Amino acid sequence: MSWSALEVEAILQELRAGATVQIGGSRCHTVYAYRDGAWVQEDFDEGYVEVRPSSDAAIRERIAGQPEEFAEVLAAPGWRRFSAAFLAGEREVAREALRSVTAYGCRVKEGQILDAVLAWPEAAPSEEVVQLVRRELDGLTAYHVFMGATGWDRSPACGVKGVAFANQLLAMVGPTPGFYYLRATFHEQAGDQAAAERDIREELAQ
Repeated sequence: MSWSALEVEAILQELRAGATVQIGGSRCHTVYAYRDGAWVQEDFDEGYVEVRPSSDAAIRERIAGQPEEFAEVLAAPGWRRFSAAFLAGEREVAREALRSVTAYGCRVKEGQILDAVLAWPEAAPSEEVVQLVRRELDGLTAYHVFMGATGWDRSPACGVKGVAFANQLLAMVGPTPGFYYLRATFHEQAGDQAAAERDIREELAQ
Protein backbone atom coordinates (compact mmCIF):
# COMPACT_ATOMS: atom_id res chain seq x y z
CA MET A 1 0.00 0.00 0.00
CA SER A 2 1.18 3.50 -0.79
CA TRP A 3 -0.44 6.88 -1.29
CA SER A 4 -0.10 9.09 -4.33
CA ALA A 5 1.46 12.54 -4.09
CA LEU A 6 -2.03 14.10 -4.10
CA GLU A 7 -3.20 11.75 -1.35
CA VAL A 8 -0.16 12.59 0.79
CA GLU A 9 -0.94 16.29 0.41
CA ALA A 10 -4.55 15.60 1.39
CA ILE A 11 -3.35 13.81 4.54
CA LEU A 12 -1.07 16.71 5.44
CA GLN A 13 -3.91 19.18 4.89
CA GLU A 14 -6.16 17.22 7.26
CA LEU A 15 -3.42 17.09 9.89
CA ARG A 16 -2.77 20.82 9.59
CA ALA A 17 -6.51 21.37 10.07
CA GLY A 18 -6.45 19.56 13.40
CA ALA A 19 -6.58 15.82 12.68
CA THR A 20 -4.18 13.57 14.61
CA VAL A 21 -2.77 10.10 14.03
CA GLN A 22 -2.05 7.66 16.84
CA ILE A 23 0.29 4.76 16.13
CA GLY A 24 0.44 2.06 18.79
CA GLY A 25 -1.82 0.82 21.57
CA SER A 26 -3.48 2.52 24.52
CA ARG A 27 -0.59 1.86 26.92
CA CYS A 28 2.23 2.86 24.60
CA HIS A 29 1.77 4.96 21.46
CA THR A 30 2.89 7.95 19.46
CA VAL A 31 0.62 10.75 18.30
CA TYR A 32 1.52 12.90 15.31
CA ALA A 33 -0.11 16.32 15.14
CA TYR A 34 0.20 19.91 13.96
CA ARG A 35 -0.18 22.41 16.80
CA ASP A 36 0.36 26.16 16.94
CA GLY A 37 1.91 26.18 13.49
CA ALA A 38 4.39 23.36 14.09
CA TRP A 39 4.59 19.58 13.74
CA VAL A 40 4.90 17.63 17.00
CA GLN A 41 5.41 14.03 18.03
CA GLU A 42 3.84 13.04 21.35
CA ASP A 43 5.20 9.81 22.84
CA PHE A 44 3.05 8.14 25.51
CA ASP A 45 4.48 5.28 27.57
CA GLU A 46 2.49 3.94 30.55
CA GLY A 47 1.39 7.45 31.57
CA TYR A 48 4.65 9.24 30.81
CA VAL A 49 4.28 11.79 28.00
CA GLU A 50 7.07 13.41 26.06
CA VAL A 51 6.30 15.98 23.36
CA ARG A 52 9.03 16.50 20.79
CA PRO A 53 9.20 18.72 17.73
CA SER A 54 8.80 17.08 14.35
CA SER A 55 8.90 18.29 10.76
CA ASP A 56 7.11 18.13 7.45
CA ALA A 57 9.79 15.78 6.15
CA ALA A 58 9.48 13.47 9.14
CA ILE A 59 5.70 13.26 8.77
CA ARG A 60 6.05 12.50 5.07
CA GLU A 61 8.54 9.76 5.91
CA ARG A 62 6.14 8.29 8.44
CA ILE A 63 3.29 8.36 5.90
CA ALA A 64 5.48 6.54 3.37
CA GLY A 65 6.61 3.98 5.94
CA GLN A 66 3.23 3.25 7.51
CA PRO A 67 0.61 4.37 4.98
CA GLU A 68 -2.18 2.24 6.47
CA GLU A 69 -1.99 4.24 9.72
CA PHE A 70 -3.05 7.38 7.83
CA ALA A 71 -5.97 5.84 5.92
CA GLU A 72 -8.60 7.22 8.32
CA VAL A 73 -7.18 10.73 7.92
CA LEU A 74 -7.30 10.37 4.15
CA ALA A 75 -10.89 9.10 4.27
CA ALA A 76 -12.07 11.82 6.68
CA PRO A 77 -13.35 14.31 4.06
CA GLY A 78 -15.39 11.56 2.41
CA TRP A 79 -16.83 10.56 5.78
CA ARG A 80 -17.85 14.17 6.48
CA ARG A 81 -19.58 14.32 3.09
CA PHE A 82 -21.32 11.06 3.87
CA SER A 83 -22.49 12.23 7.28
CA ALA A 84 -23.93 15.46 5.90
CA ALA A 85 -25.76 13.64 3.10
CA PHE A 86 -26.96 10.88 5.43
CA LEU A 87 -28.52 13.39 7.82
CA ALA A 88 -30.04 15.33 4.93
CA GLY A 89 -31.63 12.19 3.47
CA GLU A 90 -29.62 12.46 0.24
CA ARG A 91 -29.33 8.73 -0.28
CA GLU A 92 -27.32 8.47 -3.48
CA VAL A 93 -24.94 11.25 -2.49
CA ALA A 94 -24.40 9.46 0.81
CA ARG A 95 -23.78 6.11 -0.88
CA GLU A 96 -21.24 7.64 -3.25
CA ALA A 97 -19.40 9.31 -0.37
CA LEU A 98 -19.49 6.06 1.59
CA ARG A 99 -17.82 4.21 -1.27
CA SER A 100 -15.00 6.76 -1.25
CA VAL A 101 -14.44 5.97 2.44
CA THR A 102 -14.51 2.18 2.21
CA ALA A 103 -12.22 2.29 -0.83
CA TYR A 104 -9.44 3.23 1.62
CA GLY A 105 -10.26 0.20 3.78
CA CYS A 106 -11.93 2.35 6.42
CA ARG A 107 -15.20 1.72 8.27
CA VAL A 108 -15.89 -1.35 6.15
CA LYS A 109 -18.28 -3.03 8.59
CA GLU A 110 -20.23 0.16 9.21
CA GLY A 111 -20.16 0.82 5.48
CA GLN A 112 -21.84 -2.50 4.71
CA ILE A 113 -24.65 -1.77 7.14
CA LEU A 114 -25.13 1.86 6.15
CA ASP A 115 -25.06 1.09 2.43
CA ALA A 116 -27.77 -1.54 2.97
CA VAL A 117 -29.82 0.96 4.98
CA LEU A 118 -29.55 3.50 2.16
CA ALA A 119 -30.46 0.89 -0.46
CA TRP A 120 -33.58 -0.26 1.43
CA PRO A 121 -36.38 -0.92 0.50
CA GLU A 122 -35.52 -1.07 -3.20
CA ALA A 123 -32.84 -3.67 -2.48
CA ALA A 124 -32.88 -6.26 0.30
CA PRO A 125 -29.68 -6.76 2.31
CA SER A 126 -27.50 -9.79 1.62
CA GLU A 127 -27.49 -12.62 4.13
CA GLU A 128 -24.02 -11.52 5.18
CA VAL A 129 -25.30 -8.05 6.04
CA VAL A 130 -28.38 -9.47 7.78
CA GLN A 131 -26.16 -11.51 10.08
CA LEU A 132 -23.86 -8.53 10.61
CA VAL A 133 -26.78 -6.30 11.64
CA ARG A 134 -28.07 -8.98 14.00
CA ARG A 135 -24.67 -9.26 15.66
CA GLU A 136 -24.47 -5.48 16.04
CA LEU A 137 -27.93 -5.38 17.61
CA ASP A 138 -27.29 -8.32 19.90
CA GLY A 139 -23.91 -6.90 20.90
CA LEU A 140 -25.48 -3.48 21.61
CA THR A 141 -23.10 -1.82 19.14
CA ALA A 142 -25.59 -0.84 16.42
CA TYR A 143 -25.89 2.45 18.33
CA HIS A 144 -22.30 3.28 17.39
CA VAL A 145 -23.02 2.65 13.71
CA PHE A 146 -25.74 5.28 13.62
CA MET A 147 -24.04 7.79 15.89
CA GLY A 148 -20.78 7.52 13.98
CA ALA A 149 -22.70 8.18 10.77
CA THR A 150 -24.18 11.36 12.23
CA GLY A 151 -20.98 12.72 13.74
CA TRP A 152 -22.28 11.82 17.22
CA ASP A 153 -25.11 14.31 17.05
CA ARG A 154 -26.90 13.92 20.40
CA SER A 155 -29.73 16.36 19.64
CA PRO A 156 -33.37 15.34 20.13
CA ALA A 157 -33.93 15.74 16.37
CA CYS A 158 -31.20 13.21 15.69
CA GLY A 159 -32.77 10.95 18.30
CA VAL A 160 -35.95 10.92 16.20
CA LYS A 161 -33.85 9.89 13.20
CA GLY A 162 -32.28 7.19 15.36
CA VAL A 163 -35.71 5.74 16.16
CA ALA A 164 -36.41 5.55 12.42
CA PHE A 165 -33.00 3.91 11.89
CA ALA A 166 -33.77 1.27 14.50
CA ASN A 167 -37.18 0.58 12.98
CA GLN A 168 -35.57 0.17 9.59
CA LEU A 169 -33.07 -2.36 10.92
CA LEU A 170 -36.01 -4.33 12.34
CA ALA A 171 -37.73 -4.28 8.95
CA MET A 172 -34.52 -5.39 7.23
CA VAL A 173 -33.53 -8.30 9.49
CA GLY A 174 -36.56 -9.18 11.62
CA PRO A 175 -36.86 -9.45 15.41
CA THR A 176 -33.43 -9.57 17.03
CA PRO A 177 -32.19 -9.31 20.63
CA GLY A 178 -31.01 -5.79 21.33
CA PHE A 179 -33.46 -4.06 19.00
CA TYR A 180 -35.70 -2.66 21.74
CA TYR A 181 -32.70 -1.56 23.75
CA LEU A 182 -31.37 0.34 20.72
CA ARG A 183 -34.70 2.01 20.04
CA ALA A 184 -35.11 2.88 23.72
CA THR A 185 -31.76 4.70 23.63
CA PHE A 186 -32.92 6.83 20.72
CA HIS A 187 -36.36 7.43 22.26
CA GLU A 188 -34.56 8.77 25.33
CA GLN A 189 -32.36 11.01 23.18
CA ALA A 190 -35.48 12.29 21.42
CA GLY A 191 -37.01 13.18 24.79
CA ASP A 192 -39.71 10.49 24.84
CA GLN A 193 -38.98 8.83 28.17
CA ALA A 194 -42.25 6.91 28.23
CA ALA A 195 -41.48 5.24 24.90
CA ALA A 196 -37.95 4.48 26.09
CA GLU A 197 -39.27 2.77 29.22
CA ARG A 198 -41.75 0.73 27.18
CA ASP A 199 -38.95 -0.51 24.94
CA ILE A 200 -36.73 -1.39 27.90
CA ARG A 201 -39.56 -3.45 29.40
CA GLU A 202 -40.06 -5.15 26.04
CA GLU A 203 -36.33 -5.94 25.77
CA LEU A 204 -36.33 -7.45 29.25
CA ALA A 205 -39.42 -9.48 28.39
CA GLN A 206 -37.61 -10.93 25.40
